[in-house]
This record gives sequence, structure tokens and C-alpha cells, in this order.
Amino acid sequence: MHLVAQRVINKCGGIRNTAYIIGISVQSVYKWTIPRSKGGTNGLVPQKRQIELMVAAKNHGIQLTHEDFFPKLD
Repeated sequence: MHLVAQRVINKCGGIRNTAYIIGISVQSVYKWTIPRSKGGTNGLVPQKRQIELMVAAKNHGIQLTHEDFFPKLD
């Protein structure tokens, strides 16, 4: 499972704050952190949420870049 969603959520101040700044439910954000087999997104932020999250984060003084939404390659 990827850790992208957790990294983005942490930068945004947690699941509740992430949900608040983009106007979605806490449960929706939580699904980003669970495996696909359990109804989640396997640790990835859904594409439809990425741009709105970047805009909302900027409006709230949170620094997110497009690189935050991709798995780190080692």
C-alpha cells in the first residue's frame, strides 16, 4: 500500500482538517488510507480531489506540491 495519502493528510493537519478544508466527510478522507480490498483507495488521494486539495491547502497556508501526490521512488 502507498503512503501518499497519509503524507498529504499529515501536511494538512490530520484527517478532520483535510476533510474540512475541501468540504468532504471525514469518512471519505479516511478511505484514502485503507486498502482497496477494504473499500479504500490503497493509500492514494483520488485524482478528482488532488487539485481542489492543492487550492484549498494554499488558501489555508499549507504547502502542498504536485510531488506530494505521487509515491516516492527509491
